[in-house]
Amino acid sequence: MPLAAGSRLGPYEVVSLLGAGGMGEVYKARDTRLDRLVAIKIVASGIDDATVRERLMREARAASALNHPHICTIHDVGEQDGRPFIAMEWIDGETLAARLVRAAGRLPLDDTLRLATHIADALDAAHASGIVHRDLKPANLFITRRGDAKVLDFGLAKALALIEDAQTVVARRHLTEAGTTVGTVAYMAPEQARGEPVDARSDLFSFGVVLYEMATGRSPFAGATTALTFDAILNRQPPAARSGNAAIPPALDAIIGRLLAKDRASRPASARAIRDELQALQEESRRDRSSGAARIVPSLAVLPFTNLSPEPENEYIADGITEEIINTLAQIKGLQVAARTSSFSFKGKTPDLADVAAKLHVAHVVTGSVRKAGPRLRITVQLVNVADGFPIWSERYDREAVDIFEIQDAIAAAIAQKLRVTLTALDEPIAKRPTDNLDAYELYLKGRFLVNQRGAALFKGLECFEQALVLDRDYAPAHAGIATANALLGLYGYLASYEVMPTARRAVLNALDADPSLAEAHAAYMLILWIYDWDWERGEREFHRTITLDQRHANAYAWHSLHLTCHGRFEESIANGRRALEVDPLSASVHSVLAASLLTAERFDEARTAAERSLELDPGLWNSLRFEAMALHALGRVDDAIDRLKHAIGISNRHPWTLLDLADVLAQANHVGEAIVLVDEIHTRAASQYVSPQTVAAALVSVHRRGEAAVWLERAYRERDTSIPMFTNWPFLSSFSHDPIIGNILGRIGLSRVARSKR
Repeated sequence: MPLAAGSRLGPYEVVSLLGAGGMGEVYKARDTRLDRLVAIKIVASGIDDATVRERLMREARAASALNHPHICTIHDVGEQDGRPFIAMEWIDGETLAARLVRAAGRLPLDDTLRLATHIADALDAAHASGIVHRDLKPANLFITRRGDAKVLDFGLAKALALIEDAQTVVARRHLTEAGTTVGTVAYMAPEQARGEPVDARSDLFSFGVVLYEMATGRSPFAGATTALTFDAILNRQPPAARSGNAAIPPALDAIIGRLLAKDRASRPASARAIRDELQALQEESRRDRSSGAARIVPSLAVLPFTNLSPEPENEYIADGITEEIINTLAQIKGLQVAARTSSFSFKGKTPDLADVAAKLHVAHVVTGSVRKAGPRLRITVQLVNVADGFPIWSERYDREAVDIFEIQDAIAAAIAQKLRVTLTALDEPIAKRPTDNLDAYELYLKGRFLVNQRGAALFKGLECFEQALVLDRDYAPAHAGIATANALLGLYGYLASYEVMPTARRAVLNALDADPSLAEAHAAYMLILWIYDWDWERGEREFHRTITLDQRHANAYAWHSLHLTCHGRFEESIANGRRALEVDPLSASVHSVLAASLLTAERFDEARTAAERSLELDPGLWNSLRFEAMALHALGRVDDAIDRLKHAIGISNRHPWTLLDLADVLAQANHVGEAIVLVDEIHTRAASQYVSPQTVAAALVSVHRRGEAAVWLERAYRERDTSIPMFTNWPFLSSFSHDPIIGNILGRIGLSRVARSKR
């Protein structure tokens, strides 16, 4: 029964009932000591478990330490007749839930950005203090009369969870009930809906739901029943926010999409990063208003063009034209273009365009086909507005193959015009043409097609780039392609560092001499400086040069992420990995790099999740199988780790790294005989073919053959083995990693292991 007006809760006099729910009641009250209004939350009388009461008090005291302008302050805690209560700051205004009802839908963009920035700032402050909200929703967000946001109930949802989250229990009770009204369930992160432990990134997911609702006026996961809502949260991708409100800037749409990632490892690294992005959007919005501009930045994805040529081998032409159109459009200021790898994740499929738009956070999609017959090309292209599904432009080009450059320029210019992007001179080519030799260009396209496949295809791609240079020795992208292919052959241990890396360096310098503004060349140079020259400072400069030229260069962020692990800068490394995913969310290799960074930081659960996501996108990526296996090994699932590594050995054609990992796991599991067989295979192969000396040394140490290993370690140093930096803070192979000899070598190249407990 509600408390009557005039009732006392310690020094607080009840004024009126504000609301009630299953967990308790909220009252407006007066603090008789300080003569001020407060809000009182008192636990429902039916909740009489002493453990729950004690936990509520403990969490409330922790939350009371939060002193922030956008967090409702907790003044006091107490107990009345065995019922704990909390006295909080009185706020004059309304909840966001009430504001959304009053607005009959979405909020104005400026209000959305302002309130979202306040909420993100509050989350950042709480998370920095180790406090997770767990129940962020419009009813727990207050808007003052001055228009500021205040977050209510920090820490209290966690306090009311004795074994599981209380709302999860309630939701599960209604899973099979038709017509159940959905409340808090619609704001849960997937891991919370599954009853798993939550963390700060769970709050970020809930924040994404709230932000989506503010921007569009609708819930991204609302279902007719609780069961349908759970299914949507766990399995369904919501429509892009921009499909429900064209006034939403693509950057805000992208933020929402990242917040709503099913996999918590793919969400933004922190609330602070999101706050900073929202503040930048606010500034941009203010500038646009002051200039009188009504600016909507268009966004699109170019899906891989279909090869309709009689010869299947001409597929590289279709892929190359697609890539060139992506690259050309990406150079246009004011146009947001999905990254190549994410677009190509739909290759060979017939996806629903709404699904494409939702996953890549774009409002338009370009599709097309290419047919080459002798010297003739027929290219068809279509630009679709995903919001209504109708094409807004289509064209067919029947030209001689020698006109391929003009065709690409014409397509890009037409798309830009249809999207109302202002170009300085649409009658001029909108991208710098790197070569006029069509045969060289086709060889370059074929080389890039092959290099993107990695593995043994790197050798064939390298041949294509070399042939292109025979036809045009000043072709900068071909030089950059040679540099990248050679660097990757060295990085993956296919060829000796001393054979390929000097060639890679010469090629990258030739590329930069021909075109100093080529971001791809600077990215390759960064990789060379890091893995071979061990010149950390210059490598860092090349990274910043790369992203200055191309802020959406996913490989630059991914490679820099690995570079940072060598220096023990784990949080920065992970942030760079997540930034690469923001640029290229459907790239299996980028997810794989993030898994490696998380492994090095010993965040094994998250590493496993990232590796699994990579394998969903590309089941043949054997490095991701390695990372998943090592994460499982660290988590105590040894048999599963062994199974994954055996599979990795098969699909990698017995790459030495996979043999080494399995030998180490088997040795630690006391299967020493099996481990020795694998180590002997690595050692024997090194006598007849190239195997990274560092890998041989690590394998020998895993079975306690330290004397032999020392010789191989010195050889690795002399040959500038590209594997050395990768082992710096690798948490496995602990007997090898902590060996004084490897410590001495790391010191010689300017690195040192981060001190932490041995595994």
